[in-house]
Amino acid sequence: MTPDKATAQEDVAFLKSILSPDPTGAWQRTFGKVYALWGGGFAIPLLFECARAVGFITLPSLFWPFAALVVTLILLPLTYFWTKGTGPAVGSAAKSANAIFGGVGWANLAVLIGLIFASKLFEDNRIMMIHAAVVFAFQGAAWYAVWALRRVGWIGLVSAGWYIAAIASAATMNQISVFIPVVTAAMLLLMVAPGLYMIRKAR
Repeated sequence: MTPDKATAQEDVAFLKSILSPDPTGAWQRTFGKVYALWGGGFAIPLLFECARAVGFITLPSLFWPFAALVVTLILLPLTYFWTKGTGPAVGSAAKSANAIFGGVGWANLAVLIGLIFASKLFEDNRIMMIHAAVVFAFQGAAWYAVWALRRVGWIGLVSAGWYIAAIASAATMNQISVFIPVVTAAMLLLMVAPGLYMIRKAR
């Protein structure tokens, strides 16, 4: 093998490692675990809210904002240490997806904290219901950006599902018995399910 040919093959291998969406499956597996973890973490208090909506249990008035904040503060360090152990993302698509979802995650946290203050200032806990529609729209935008990078069908379906969930949650805010199940279903179907699918696909 001539030196020029060996150099060319090395260059091609290097380019493949950069452009490959996930050559080892490590990033996809870790992202799936983290995404499913966040979906399940928020689904648990939402299931309690479902029970309250149908009259099975009684919860404090600020249960949801408190639970959402606690879940966020618990999962943030867990996510950091979990992803840190995996190593840096490999490939432009994986790096871009990390940046997209990282930005969306911090935006969600900022919106959550802002709405908590707003609900206290106006003494109206219904303001917190806006959080669902905003988060769902953010998630739809993030998945759309990943779909634009990857052009994979199921990713586009997840993005569309988030947009539909954002509209459905906003349209049912005046019907708590419908709003809560809609939000819970979105967590399970659009976070936990895609996360588990990514874990399985990576294997």
